[in-house]
Amino acid sequence: MECKIIWNSLSLPQWDARMNAAPHTTLLQSYPYAQAMRKAHQQGARHGLVMIDDDEAGLCQIQEVGLFKNIVHGVSLDRGPIWFKGFGKPAHWAAFLNEFNRQFPKGWLKKRRIMPEMADTPAHHTILKESPFTHDKKIHGYQTITLDLSPDLETLRARLDGKWRNCLNKSEKQGLVVMADFEGLTLDALLHEYIQDRLKRRYAGPSPKMIRALADFCLPRGEYLVLNALHEGDIIAAILIFIHGRGATYQIGWSGPMGRDCNATYLLLWNAVKTLKERGITHFDLGGVNDAGAAGVKSFKSGMKGHDMALIGQYS
Repeated sequence: MECKIIWNSLSLPQWDARMNAAPHTTLLQSYPYAQAMRKAHQQGARHGLVMIDDDEAGLCQIQEVGLFKNIVHGVSLDRGPIWFKGFGKPAHWAAFLNEFNRQFPKGWLKKRRIMPEMADTPAHHTILKESPFTHDKKIHGYQTITLDLSPDLETLRARLDGKWRNCLNKSEKQGLVVMADFEGLTLDALLHEYIQDRLKRRYAGPSPKMIRALADFCLPRGEYLVLNALHEGDIIAAILIFIHGRGATYQIGWSGPMGRDCNATYLLLWNAVKTLKERGITHFDLGGVNDAGAAGVKSFKSGMKGHDMALIGQYS
């Protein structure tokens, strides 16, 4: 099986068309993410078309930095590639990893890091063990929960955990108004509350600088959504979601004391499900979870009864 990665051969409309057709996408492989990384962290990007035996098999976006005409060079692949329908099987992964290694060999002045979109399974461990890549055991694999939005709303609601559904029922009786913002009008307010909440509760999260950069590039493409919960005209909770192809990712959220009393976040996430389904989104990434420092967050997100997904980790 022969694999090729052809860089920067697609126009943006061609890239978007392929991303929109892919059955599973990730935010970190989206075009706005590459633009945001350039703006926020001065990292360049390459956009690759993955070919398997002369068939288009997927998309692969990398970030890179280089010094002294790339004598010193670093490259990273995060949550990719995006496989097209019919691809992503073990043999395809093995061929892709060998080609990526051929194009970006590790060396004294040549650094590389990959966090592939591979589930943490014995079969995938075998593939990487037999590949030219070395596991960084200090970095735990990313964990998330993905909700399949293909069933109808009645089925999705019936699948909710009983306690989660009860909290949603309670919130729906509070007289809250859900306001959708597709234009960035309430982003400043959300970021202010998010920053204050992070400082107060001391949890890790995306940097405000990167969030704003992502919003700047997602907004013109219609791939941005903020949902606000209002009580008597005041915003008491909000969430931010970015869209990528047929997928969407929950990025950040905030809830004040009144929002927590009214279970506003339950209402916002359920309204997000309805809004995303109307947009034709098929899978909703609820964002990173872990058992160590944020067990409560994982328990809350698990109540939506999505698919628990643990990635295989970081390699170099």
